This record gives sequence, C-alpha cells and structure tokens, in this order.
Amino acid sequence: MAAYFLNGDEDTRENVFPSVIPNWDHTPRSGKEGWIVTDSTPELFGKHLREAVEMVRGKAPEHRIILLKSWNEWAEGNYVEPDLKWGRGYLEAIRREVMDE
Repeated sequence: MAAYFLNGDEDTRENVFPSVIPNWDHTPRSGKEGWIVTDSTPELFGKHLREAVEMVRGKAPEHRIILLKSWNEWAEGNYVEPDLKWGRGYLEAIRREVMDE
C-alpha cells in the first residue's frame, strides 16, 4: 500500500509534497467499503519514509516537505505515537530517516 502513496514522477516536483502512511484501517468510518493496511512495522515504515526523503532531497529547502498521515488517528489504526506492540518504533524510524541525515 505504501507504494501507492509515493509517485516518483509527481512527488519530485517542487510544488508537490509526498505523503507517507504508517498504518491504515478505514473500516470504522466506511464499514465493508473501508481499506485495511496489514503487516506494517516500524522497519517497513522507515523504508517508506526513506523513499520519500529521497524524493525531496533535490528540492529547494523550503520545498523539502513530507506529509505524515497521521500522527495520532488511533480510531483508524493510523498513528506513530508509542504503543504496547512497537513502543517508540515508529518515532524512532522518523528520527533515523529524517534527523540522522
């Protein structure tokens, strides 16, 4: 699913900002029509984020923006805040891929 959030041709343009997604479960809102992303891990999210970072690397500094969907959308399983399963894993992936450059 992460591959559908990044588009190399489009996301490398100066006026386009790529999005990354840690998890997703849209069924609380959409029922049977919702989507569920399974098998997400901090390591896979880190890889997804690394690809987005590479897409913005060549842009002007003010356009090196990556959108994170979402920070704490707990109802839809879409969050990076610490939890019992992964601890700070998703936050550590962000630090590693963005801050440790």
